This record gives sequence, structure tokens and C-alpha cells, in this order.
Amino acid sequence: MHFNIISHTHWDREWHKTFEEYRVRLVAFFDNLIDLLEHDPEYRSFLMDGQTIVLEDYLAIKPYKKQQLQQLIKEKRIIVGPWYIQPDEFIPGGEFQIRNLLIGQQVAEEFGETMQVGYLPDSFGQAAQIPQLLQGFGIEYAVFWRGLTEEECPDLDFIWQSNDGSTVKTTVLAEGYGNARMLNASLDNNVGVIQENIEKLYAKSGKHNLLLMCGFDQRNANPQLPDIIKALNEQMPAHQFTLSTLEEYLAAAFRTGVKKTVTGEFRKGKYMRVHVSIGMTRMDIKQENYHTQTLMQRIAEPLMSCASLQGLDYSRELARQAYKYILQNHAHDSICCVCTDSTHEQMMQRYHSARQIAKVLADDAFTFISHNIAWQQAGVPVVLFNLSGTARRGLEKITLVTGLEHFRMVDGEQRPVKMDIISKAVFNQNDVQIEIGSKNEDVLLYQYELLVDVDFTGFGYQTLYMQQHNAIANSANQPLFDRQTATFTTDYFRLHIQPNGALTYTDRATGECFTDLNYLIENGSAGDEYDYSPPLQDIRCHPHHVMPEIQIVHNSTLAAQVKLTFNFSVPKETFADRRSDETLNQTIVCLVSVKKDCRRVDFRTTIDNQANNHRICVTFRDNQQGDRHFAEQQYGMLYRANTLADPQAWTREGWEERYYPIYPQQRYMGFDHASGRAIIFNKGLVNYEITVNDSLPIVSIPLLCTMDYMGKQDLVDRPGRRSGLHLPVPDSLLHGSHTFEYAFMFTDALSGDLAAQADYYQLPLTVKTPINAGGNMADKMMLFSVGTPNISVMAFKRCEVGSGYILRLVNQSAEKIKNIHITINKAWFTRARKANLKEQELYTDNNFTLADGILAIETMKGNEIITFILDRF
Repeated sequence: MHFNIISHTHWDREWHKTFEEYRVRLVAFFDNLIDLLEHDPEYRSFLMDGQTIVLEDYLAIKPYKKQQLQQLIKEKRIIVGPWYIQPDEFIPGGEFQIRNLLIGQQVAEEFGETMQVGYLPDSFGQAAQIPQLLQGFGIEYAVFWRGLTEEECPDLDFIWQSNDGSTVKTTVLAEGYGNARMLNASLDNNVGVIQENIEKLYAKSGKHNLLLMCGFDQRNANPQLPDIIKALNEQMPAHQFTLSTLEEYLAAAFRTGVKKTVTGEFRKGKYMRVHVSIGMTRMDIKQENYHTQTLMQRIAEPLMSCASLQGLDYSRELARQAYKYILQNHAHDSICCVCTDSTHEQMMQRYHSARQIAKVLADDAFTFISHNIAWQQAGVPVVLFNLSGTARRGLEKITLVTGLEHFRMVDGEQRPVKMDIISKAVFNQNDVQIEIGSKNEDVLLYQYELLVDVDFTGFGYQTLYMQQHNAIANSANQPLFDRQTATFTTDYFRLHIQPNGALTYTDRATGECFTDLNYLIENGSAGDEYDYSPPLQDIRCHPHHVMPEIQIVHNSTLAAQVKLTFNFSVPKETFADRRSDETLNQTIVCLVSVKKDCRRVDFRTTIDNQANNHRICVTFRDNQQGDRHFAEQQYGMLYRANTLADPQAWTREGWEERYYPIYPQQRYMGFDHASGRAIIFNKGLVNYEITVNDSLPIVSIPLLCTMDYMGKQDLVDRPGRRSGLHLPVPDSLLHGSHTFEYAFMFTDALSGDLAAQADYYQLPLTVKTPINAGGNMADKMMLFSVGTPNISVMAFKRCEVGSGYILRLVNQSAEKIKNIHITINKAWFTRARKANLKEQELYTDNNFTLADGILAIETMKGNEIITFILDRF
């Protein structure tokens, strides 16, 4: 048998210590590694953990070492990439997974060589679409550790396939990334290490090759390894031992034999923990990740691209820096929030830095666009930008500032625009404006939150005009909310506040009725940053004994907002075995918002948290029996089971942790019905749990889950050793006020455009009130429009190289879609070229045409990503 020994380290950029504390060690690590490789030619290779950010971190301190590093990387003595940072696979958005590989390979290629293996040694489970992601960069191999059991595949080597059909040749590190870390100067010890690996791995292997990972967390290269290998070859001549690379092992492992094809995600903690409930930790950071990602990917970059078409310089360097700040937080320990308080503080600062860059880039781009518009009507122009990529019609909420106290809205043809003022505030511009050398006079301005009736045909802008008008008033003849019956009535549904404060939603067309929506539950949390776990004796509390306090915030014929205030007692503390006898008052305020012409109910829930070690979830009950549900992952939806076939297997078989139906999500999850779909949207609430009561599935979305230690041992749901260190993390108790956003919606048909609805919820209209005179552009413009349901735009950006623009599409559905049509503004784009995720043109893939402003695609497979380069000529 051939033993491929990989010398490596796994470098957590931050975790038990902050980035800077670990960087002190990183500098010494690289100094030692460079010295070792330059002085020992027999030390032929070292794997630098599959990430390239460590190169930047080291050279920021010792830039004069770059040439030495480049030489060793070109010679493949130090093996780097393909990732920028070792990622979590479930919480970061799909476009950020793409940028992780894109930037990672750019950095690696600057030094000479990129490893062509999707190496994921420590991610907490494996996402189903990783094969498509890797194949999009021409990477044909993957290596990972956590999440797989013999139920999915009994072999070490297999073919992993995504829903779109993409495959990668994959090896699982069944004994982790340190199964040979104990090799040392003792030959007897080393023979024992080899025999142990044969006993554990031979039956699962292809009988010809085994992979031995000689390294571990923050470990230096073992300088004795060449001598160890020589001694093993002499002592065990029936075997062959080499200092190898992952690429060499994989090429040999897949050279012979037929491998099993496996599909899906791998999230079972049978042999190693995947921390299935890790998404609950530090929801404040995970929400910040969501909002920062949205600002950069879905707002700043598209606006920059549109402005670039009109002549504004496109700052790739600043955009790249913002992406880097965000990606630095996507390291698996970082974004999962299993770190020290100091590390989490630094993560928040990176998000602030990224948002500051993105906000200025977006504002400058939108200002440039709006100043190029030729105004068509008198009054104050208001430029609205729809960034969703699909048609958008009806009432949309915007916020604007004006000096007009009374006004009406008209469009570019002087037609009145229906509107509804939700709130109005007065502020003094003098308080926020500095005029050097002059007296600052008071200037009163009005900030309005209002609904306006818009009509967008796709991605682009339209201009409305505020004109002085004294007859502005909100119509209240037939408001949407009836205080006497505690019921909202819209064009599509009735929403009743039940006597217990939960809600009943009734679809007016189909009669579908959902009860006990927005039902709040509080219980104890005796877990740590890695895992939620209840105390041995838990107490569950809820505020639904009586009707909450009801306050009407806004009520008109077009929209209504009602505030529900809940007060109830909860235990002040939770211990490992019980909850405390001492209680305190828990206040939760839910703002419920509906619009006349929208099927969606929006919730904005604020929790004033003073208790320790507890969890608060919001639940939604489906109204029909079923065995599966859907949820959005990075590249569209996938289906999952509502229940497990054997929920007690984890205890009976002694798994590392409990496995139960708690799952990650991106922007939504829901259920298929015969008459439509029930959907729950969210903004940054990254996981949910499915339970079944009276045969009906109930969705529980954690809003707040608090804990006092990074790691604890002997949890109810995770027996045995602790994960991480037993360090206090008082910031993870999340005392204070926290706000969460989510929504419920019932569509009347399975064919409804779920992708568009998710975009509408995620992306409000962007608004600008220009102060300069207009230019020569039309006051209404559409750049492109997706005309096929469930096809959504992932990215619109400038190419990394050249003058083209990237338009990236994804099929949100799990099924193949045929005859896709994208309308392209032919005044701006005249050619489309298909590319891979690395933005390299695919010359042989011609299942599309661009003619007369219509980009027609023959088919898109379920969850398939397609990237186009659009050119102007």
C-alpha cells in the first residue's frame, strides 16, 4: 500500500485568540517554514491549509520575504489556495463563496501556483452545492472532514454531485486532518501510528492508497519528516511511504476502480461534531453579516456597474477591499461565532469598515447616475432604483428627505402617483452640515417614510417628482386594520390577532388558513457558543396567555402597521440542571406591517434582553401534514425531511452530538401546498428547526440564544468533552435591545416567482433626491430584466479584467427550467459571452443567444449558476 504523507498546518486566523495574537505566531511559523524548506531539499512540499490570506498577513509584517515565498510557491514546495480563507459553508452567501475562491486564486496566482483541490478540513458540515462551486473554477477534486457517515457513503473516495449535475472527485478525512500528527523520532511510535491507520481506514479505502495528514492546529512543519519516511520505508518494505501532496494522492486514488456517486449535504455528527445548532450563536453578528453582504453585493456593486456604463470610474480595488473585510469574517470559527469576545469585537469592526466603503461607493455611484438625468417635470426629482433584476410593481416603501412639508408625487408624464405617508419627522440640517467661515443657519427638513406606487420593468431606475401641494392626506375611509375585530384585510388575505396574541392568516382566494403564527417561545439555554442545549430540567415560557397591548402605528386604505407588546416572566438564569427560581420581566415588541396589494406580512420584533442563558424563538405552524419542506441555500432551494427516520440513533449508537431537524437557511424556507406555497422569509436569521405536533409541522426560528462560555462539557445534546475552551464570553449573553426581521407569505400557485419575492423582501428601493441640475439621460431606464420565474440575478459587476460586465444568474428552483428569457437593453449591451466562475470565457457552451435585446437560454438545471460577460460595442 502507498501511504501519501501530507505535511501541513491548519491555521485558524482567529479563534481562542485574536487575529493579531495569532499573527505573532504566524510570523514565526513562516520564518521557520521558509528556513526549513530552503535548507532541506528533501522536504519537497508543505500544504498551507488551502487558504491564501495567511500570505498577506505574513507579508504585511515582513514584506521583504515575498520573493522567497514566491520562489517556494512556484516550485510547489509551499502549496497554497484555492480559498482566500477557510470558510464556513452554510452561513456566507453564495456570491461570497464565489469571491472567496476568486480572490483566493488571484492571490495564489500572484505567487505562482494554486492548488486545484477544494480543501475543507474543518468546516462544520458540507453544503450540497460545493461541487458546482468548485467545478465553476475548474477544480475537479475536494477533500473534507466533517459530516459524512456510512449511510451516505461507506468509502473514503467517492464522486460528489450537486443538484445541477456538477461533480468533483472527493476524499473524506475519516480520521480528521491530524491522523499522522503523532509521527516523531521514535520508530516504534511511528509503526504504531501506521498500524492504527491501517486498522481504521483500510477497509474503507481503495486498497492501494491511504492519506496520512501530518499536522494540526497552528502546528509548525515537522522537520524530521523526511527521515521518518526513510525509516518507515526501511522498516515496512511491503508498503511505500512518500512525502506527497493532495493532488498526487487524489490522482492515484481515482485512477482505478469505480467510485460511488453521492449527492446532497453532509451534516451528521456521528464521528465528529458538526455543531448543527451553531447558527443560533451571536445572532447580532450573523445579522450584521447579512446586511453587509446585501449592501456590497446587491446594492453597491450593481450601482457602481450602472454608473460605470455612464462614465464613472469603477474602483475594483475598493470593492475588492470591502469583499476582503467581509470574507475575513467568513472563516469557519469566525462567522459561526465560537470565538472570544475580543475576536467578535474585531469582526464587527471589519463589517463596519466594509459597510463604510460600500456605502460611499453606492452613494457616489447613485449620485453620478442621478445627476446625469434630464428632468422631465417641475418639482423636486426623486430617483428610485430597483436593484432586484425583475419587474417590480405596486406599493413600495421608501424614505426621503425634503424641504417640502406638503407635496404630491407625479411621474415623468405628469401622472399622479399613488402614495401613503407612514411617518414624518422634522430635523435641522444645521445639526449635520458644516459650513466653514459662515454662520450656520437653521434649515428645517422633513424626513418621510412613505409608500409609493411604482412600475419597474426590471433592473433600473425611474424618476418621480415632488410638487408643492396642500391637499396631501392619508385616506382612512376604509383602513386595512379594524380595531374592533383586531383584523387586517388586504386584497389577498385576512390577518386576525388571536386572543392570545398570535396570528391567523386566511388566504382570500383559496381559503387556506394558518393559525398560531408569530407564536413566541422562551426556554433555557445550558449550551455554549458551539451548540444550543437545554438544561436537564427545562422550563418553557411564552407570553400567549392574554391579548398583548395593541397600538395602531399607521392605518390607511393602502397600508397598516400595528405594534403588539408582550410582557411575561422568565427565569433570570439557567444552569446545567435547571432554571432559576428568580424571575424577571421579559418585554417583546412586534411591529406587524401589511400592504393592500401585497401577499406578505412583515414582522419587526424587538427583544429587550436582561436574562442570562436563554433562548427566544418565533414559531409558525403549517396547516397540512407533509414529509418535507424547502429552504434556500447559497444557490437556490433544496428539499429536506421534516422528520428523521431514526431520531434516537444518535444516543443508541453513541454519536458525538445529537442530530435533529435543525437546518441552515439563507433568505427563506417553506412548504409546498396543493394550492400554493407557505413561505417564511428572514433577514439574517440563519437557521430554523422543524418539529411536528398533531401531525402538523411547526417551524421554530431562533431569534436570540445566549450563553456565558465558549465551551462546556457534558451537555444534554452533546455529551462528553467540551468544544473550544472553557472561557467566559459575557458579550454572548447579548444583554440589551435586539431587533429581528422576518415575514410570512402564502402564494396562490407553486409556479409563483419565489426568487423575485425573496429579492423584493431583501432589497428595498434605493432612493436619491439630487440637488444638482440634470444631465441628458432619460428619467426612466431599464438595463436588464429577468422574465422567467425563479431565475434570479446573483451579481452584476465589472469583470475582474477587461471592459466587460458580469451578469450572474441562478436557477432558484430545484428543477430544470427551459426557455429562459432575459431582456437586455441593447443600447448598452450588444454581445453576451458565457463564462465560468473564474470569468474565463467558455467557447464550447452555446445553449444561448442574444438577439434584438433578448438573451435566450435553452435550459438551466436545478440550482444551476450561469455567468455571462456582457459587452458594449
